[in-house]
Amino acid sequence: MNNQELNPSLIERASRLIYLGLDKGTNLSTNDEFKELLRLYKNNSKFRVITRAISSGMSLDILNMDNSGIYLRPHRSSIFAKTRSQIRGLVDKGADRITSVILVALAAYYFPKDTSFDELSSFSTLPITIHGLDEFIRRRCRELKEEKLPPDHIAGDKEVELLLTSYDALPAERELEGHTLGTSTGLIRRVFTTLKKEGLFVESNDKYYATAKFRYQMENMVENENIKQLINDFRKGDV
Repeated sequence: MNNQELNPSLIERASRLIYLGLDKGTNLSTNDEFKELLRLYKNNSKFRVITRAISSGMSLDILNMDNSGIYLRPHRSSIFAKTRSQIRGLVDKGADRITSVILVALAAYYFPKDTSFDELSSFSTLPITIHGLDEFIRRRCRELKEEKLPPDHIAGDKEVELLLTSYDALPAERELEGHTLGTSTGLIRRVFTTLKKEGLFVESNDKYYATAKFRYQMENMVENENIKQLINDFRKGDV
C-alpha cells in the first residue's frame, strides 16, 4: 500500500473499531457505530488490512469479530495483557476476593485439563447453573482444605486457605429461604450478570453457556502463575 492509497478516514475508523473492542464497558451487540464498522470490516478488504495492521502494531491479535463484539488477544509482552489478565477487571468492587474464587472455579470447570489452554478442542461447552457452580466450589473448597499438600501449594497458603474457608462459610440462597443478599448464590448471580454484559457468557433457561470470548479471557488470566496454580488445584477431582 503506497502513500497515495492511504485513506485517513479509513485509518481513523479502523482505529475506532479497535478502540471499541478494547472498551469493556461498551455493549457492542446494540452499538450502531460498531455495527456499521463491522459491515465495513467484512465488505472492504482495504479496511480489513488497515485494521489488522493497526492491531498488530498495538501487539493485539484479532481472533474473531462478529455481532457480539471483537475478540482481541494481546501478545504476552503487551501492556494490554497485563491489564486484561487481572481478575478484578471482570467484577465490580466490593467482593473481589470471593468473586475471584468464583472465576477461578469457572476456569477449572470449563478447562478441566492442565493442557486445556493449549488444546482449544478441549474447551468444555457444557452449560452450568448457579446452584451447580455453588456446589462445585463448596466441594472443592472443602477438599482443598483437607488435602495435605506441600507448603508451596494452595493448602499451605494461609491467605488462600482463609479465602476458601470464607466462601464455604457463606450461606446459600436456599438456606435463607430465597434471600440472596450476602449469599454465595447471590454473589455467583452477580458475577454472571457482569460476565453476560461482557459477552463472556449467555443465559438460557437458567443455564449459562461460556462464549469464545470467555476462553480468550481465561487464556490471558492464566499468565499469572499464582492464578494458574489455583486453577490447577481446583481441577483435581471430578468436575
